[in-house]
Parts: sequence; C-alpha cells; structure tokens
Amino acid sequence: MISTDDEFKLLALLKGIEELESNFPEINSQDINIFEAAGLVRQEIRHSKALAFLFKPNESHRLGDKFFKKLITHSTVSDTFKKSYDSNHPSAFKMAITDFEDLIVRPEDMQIDILMWSPRNKVVLAIENKVGASEGDNQLTRYKNKIINDERFKGYSRVLIYLTPEGDSSSSDVWIPISYKLIIEILEDLIIKKATNDETTMFISHYIKLIRKHIVNEEDEELKSACLSLYEKHKYIIDLINKITDLGGSVSEAIKNFSKQPDNPLVVNASTNSWLSFTPKDLHENMQDIVLTRQWHKQNKPVVFFYNFYDDKIKLVIEVGPIANLDVRNKLVTALFKHLLGIDKSANSNTYTRIWSKIEKINANVDIEEISSEQLEKHMDTLFKQAISLTPKIVEALKEVFPSDAG
Repeated sequence: MISTDDEFKLLALLKGIEELESNFPEINSQDINIFEAAGLVRQEIRHSKALAFLFKPNESHRLGDKFFKKLITHSTVSDTFKKSYDSNHPSAFKMAITDFEDLIVRPEDMQIDILMWSPRNKVVLAIENKVGASEGDNQLTRYKNKIINDERFKGYSRVLIYLTPEGDSSSSDVWIPISYKLIIEILEDLIIKKATNDETTMFISHYIKLIRKHIVNEEDEELKSACLSLYEKHKYIIDLINKITDLGGSVSEAIKNFSKQPDNPLVVNASTNSWLSFTPKDLHENMQDIVLTRQWHKQNKPVVFFYNFYDDKIKLVIEVGPIANLDVRNKLVTALFKHLLGIDKSANSNTYTRIWSKIEKINANVDIEEISSEQLEKHMDTLFKQAISLTPKIVEALKEVFPSDAG
C-alpha cells in the first residue's frame, strides 16, 4: 500500500507534468504526417526519391531549380569545397547566377543515390545519401571514378556531396559533407519566401517534420533540460513508478548495466530510459570545471559523451557545451576538430557543438525495446570502443586550450 508521503510526492509529480505539458504543448501533438503514414521514415532510397522530386525543375511542385541552386550554391562556398584537391570544381559565382532549368535528375544512376547534371552548363552533381548506414569501403572513390570515366560527363565540372544526418566527414576530401539540417534550412527558406504552391508547402512541411523527428533526431534542448529537471526534482517517485510498472525495458537495463562497467569506469552525469550522459573517468579527471551559460547534462565540464536510443538505432555523441567564455569555446571546438578529425573547423553555435558521432543500426524491422539488453550492450560497447580511442586526442586539445589545467 502506498504511503501518505508517497501520495503527496505523486501529486507533486502530476502537477509538475501538467506544467511541463502546458509549457511544451507539442508533447501531446498527434498531427498526422503523410510520410509516416506512407512508411517513409528511415529508408535511404525513399528519402533520395523525395529529394530527387524536389530537385527536378519541371515537376508539379513549381519550385523550378530553386532547391537545386540553393544546395549547389551552399556547397560551392563551403570550406571543404574550397580546400578540396579536386581541380574540376565549378565556380561558386557561376553556380549562383546560372539557370538550371535543363537539369536531369536520376536516383540510383550508376548506384549513386542521386545523380544530377545540366548539359547546358556542363556541371554534374552527385549525392551519396547516408541516413542510417555508414560509408562502404572505398565507396566514394569508386563513385567519383565512375563519374570521371562516364562519357556523358566529359568536360563537366563536378560537385560531390556526402549527405548525412549530422554532416559527418567522409573518407574523401573531395566529397563535401552536408547535413540534413541544411536541407531543413533550405526548405524552410523556400516556404518563408513563398516559392511554392499550397500543396507543395504542405508536402515540404510534412517532410521537414519527418526529418526532424526521424533523421537528425533534433531535440529541443529547452524541453530536454525541463524534463531532466522534472526527473531530478521527482526522482524518487519516478523511479518508484518505473520499478512497479517495469517501464524501463531492455534499453533501461542496458543503460544501467553499461554505466557500471569495470574495465572503463564512467562518471555518469544523468540518464533516463532512453538516454545516458557520461564522461570516461580518465577524461573527466583531465577536465577542469568551467562556467556554463545554462544547465547542461547536470555537470560543469566542457565536453560530454551521450548515448541516444531511438527507432532501431543507438547513437553515441561527443559534444562541447554552452561555455560562457565564447573565445575559449571557439578555441576548444577548433582544437577538437583538428585533433579528432584533422579538419580546420570552428564553432557555428554558442551552445552545443557535436564534435563526433556514430550510429549503430540494429534491426530495421524490430523496435529497439524488443532487442535484449545484452545485445544492446554489445552495440553500445562497439560505439564506446571507437569513442574511447579518441580520449588521448581530446586531452591534447584540452591541453592546447587549458595548458595549466589539463594533463
């Protein structure tokens, strides 16, 4: 029988939940998404076909070549494009003022996810689309060589794009990393500028929501912080509910077991039934506490690791948080990119910057909660081994920025 004290704690939790739902009404949104209804969620082929439809200048969407031009213009002014050793790049200025109404768009041409070319302008653009899978061995080099050796593209300039949820770097400096977040920005801009008809606006709006929910897995940081605060405030009664109803499932069990691994001790910052924030103990001891602009993972270090569990995937992320001193933050982000990925990249945000992320795809036909905790732990361990190998480089970057405190 529940005690009177627990009854009061439960009522306090219910009041807290009501306040959360009031502040974030999207929590209970039940809007129907046409893409979810059609089963287009994570399938790369279907996403490529949806994008190909929007690229085609003469389709019923009435966008003309606007979507294509915005993407190619962004790509040709990117740092990767400028530094690439591919000598056959087109002029960024020419791409911005050129008409691409003759653009030919072909999904799965030569096994390339989306291949587009303009005979009039003699330019070819290839997109390799990676929603859940990772790059295959020598895959991008093979695709580039196919384009170079294809008679259709003799004398053509070329732009090669590697499209992933987070804009991950590829094995080839020739391929420009582009994120689905940029796709969202471009599509939202087209809607704002009323470049579409009503039917296309609805199509694009639904597609943007799908990408946010299932591809980039965007999380409202304010909502996430509010949820964590609610959990911390009512931890006892929430844990009691989970214990009584066994709401945790295999993911919760895997998180709990993984947090206590003896071989590579972790400092756990916070966790839920689908999320684990931590720092490897050795790295934690090499980082000073730092002033942050807001609450972040219930800790005060500049770098954290965290797992996300969703659909049929496990993602492990290394992230720099909202460091109050923006000059220090930018120096740290730049140093981390240099040491971890060998690229010259600065912070593009003053809040959260993902330095590294990897995904383990489990089984597209099975919900993640149907996978045993033992199997989930194995996938977590696979990601962890990749991430833990980076800690010496993270320490080097920290020493570069905080020479008297790291090491």
